[in-house]
Amino acid sequence: MRYLALALVLLTGCATVPAPPLPTTAPCNFGLALVNASLWVQLASEYDASAIQTYNAARRAVDASVVAGGEKPLAVILDVDETVVDNTAFEGRMVRKGITYDKTDWQQWVSESRAKAIPGAAEFLAHARARGVTPFFITNRDVSEEPATRKNLETLGYPLGTAEDTLLTKGEREEWNTSDKSGRREWVASRYRVAAVLGDDLNDFIDAHSASQQERDALVARNAAEWGSRWFILPNPMYGSWESPILEGTKECTALQKKIEALDR
Repeated sequence: MRYLALALVLLTGCATVPAPPLPTTAPCNFGLALVNASLWVQLASEYDASAIQTYNAARRAVDASVVAGGEKPLAVILDVDETVVDNTAFEGRMVRKGITYDKTDWQQWVSESRAKAIPGAAEFLAHARARGVTPFFITNRDVSEEPATRKNLETLGYPLGTAEDTLLTKGEREEWNTSDKSGRREWVASRYRVAAVLGDDLNDFIDAHSASQQERDALVARNAAEWGSRWFILPNPMYGSWESPILEGTKECTALQKKIEALDR
């Protein structure tokens, strides 16, 4: 009987134990949603390669426009955040607070003027200036943040216009007091031939603020000829207007749960 009992114990120990069910609700720490994405941008060589690849393609577009010639001078339009400057240090602060964004913290970060360069950006901008092309930076940073933003860009060696303002912020003019960048892009295009537009968000190229997910997909498809020829998008897995159709105004842990439920599975 002793041996039989031992055998039963051994067999029971080898039996397959069912895996516990996966949690259906995300832990209430919304900042954790940024961890993988922010680390990828900070540390992954693949991110550097994709950014450099984008800027190399844009350089070829600039060269082609220079060769083509035209009556107007040439310009390139670039977004600022996650296009020419890297804000992942700010995202790290948010992760540690368990949130994804705080306006006061963001204003403090901007005032420090210490965002790093996106790989490939400095080389692209230097090449554009050497070919006689004027870079315009169109950002939804507020006009009150322009001095600190200008200082940050200058610290990184990015060329800013002296004869004219080439850093176009939100609210700088009354008609520019909107997140829609179309008016500022049109202002540049009225005076220059735009060789390339670079950004990390669909709204850096076309107004998609109120678009549904299906409408956003349609906008991308409708403008397929522009991608890689005149429009060049950089990866930003941390945040962007792509979140809006999923979240629909919800906040914090409810928003995180909505993201989990939106995953294809």
